[in-house]
Amino acid sequence: MAFRINYNYLSNFTLTQLHNTEHNLNKVVTQLSSGRRIVTAADDVSGYNIVQRLTKVSRGIEQGIMNAQDGISLTQVALAATQQMIDNYQTVRQKALQAANETVNPAERKQIGTEIAKIIEAMDRLAQSVDFNEFKLFQSGKLHDLGVHSFKMKYQLSNDEWITVTMFTFMIQYGPATAVSNKGGGTSFGAIGVGDNRIFAPTFTDTIFSRVLGIKVQSQNFQQIATELESKFGFGDVKNAESKILAFATRVGDLINILSDQAANMGSTINQLQSIINFNEQAKTTIDEATSRIRDVDFAKATARFQKLQILMQSGTAMLAQANQLPQYALRLIG
Repeated sequence: MAFRINYNYLSNFTLTQLHNTEHNLNKVVTQLSSGRRIVTAADDVSGYNIVQRLTKVSRGIEQGIMNAQDGISLTQVALAATQQMIDNYQTVRQKALQAANETVNPAERKQIGTEIAKIIEAMDRLAQSVDFNEFKLFQSGKLHDLGVHSFKMKYQLSNDEWITVTMFTFMIQYGPATAVSNKGGGTSFGAIGVGDNRIFAPTFTDTIFSRVLGIKVQSQNFQQIATELESKFGFGDVKNAESKILAFATRVGDLINILSDQAANMGSTINQLQSIINFNEQAKTTIDEATSRIRDVDFAKATARFQKLQILMQSGTAMLAQANQLPQYALRLIG
């Protein structure tokens, strides 16, 4: 048996083991205090990388859900205004059919025309005031300034008359952008080759009233509109008033059809956005579950390991004290 006092192998070995135990204990304490198995990239390099990628997708979907909900709100505002317009123009058409009756005298017909003009003026004012987050939904000029997308739809009013209605759409980014492309000088975000995760909430311009009704509506009060109705469509003491008013009623019916089409488009958009929200919520739940399985700590395993390491710390400390006593045995050889 050799006694050396300059080097104590057992003490150094025990100290090394104690350092390892302390490191592992600190790691377990960090996991238990944070609730996560992976706190830093050093804890699990590949797991950390996977978690960050899944988190990126999850947070993108989360924002997409919020965007889609905003899109529903925007479309609901536009839809409510459109439905109000439809109801009012149904009343206009009904009043026009009343005025077309030959039992109505010119004075009554003129009064009905004034009533119709007030409704038309109110609807034009409504179209100019409907907004969402300071976006005037039915004003084409202001939407163009915002870079809102537009497309055109053609409607046949009669055998020889067509009208083109410009529709405006708000882009709703409902999913995480998976790629960025720069084509034609503009940058668009989306998944190349598999769709761009976008949907459009439609609105329309206020100019359709003037175009379809055949009278100037914008920037006119009800008296001016009533004057045009009297001169062009017979709401006054004129010849062939009944046939002219029936022609006006036909135009109002065309306008109702156009508004109904757009209301249907808006309703379809709301349903589509709601379906997207439902799907995204399910997808986010699945992704979050996968993320949690990789990132979060299993408390049952962690607490069992914590107890084990605590015992090893206590026993390691005791053994270090014993190992540090070994060189003192050399003193007996001197004495």
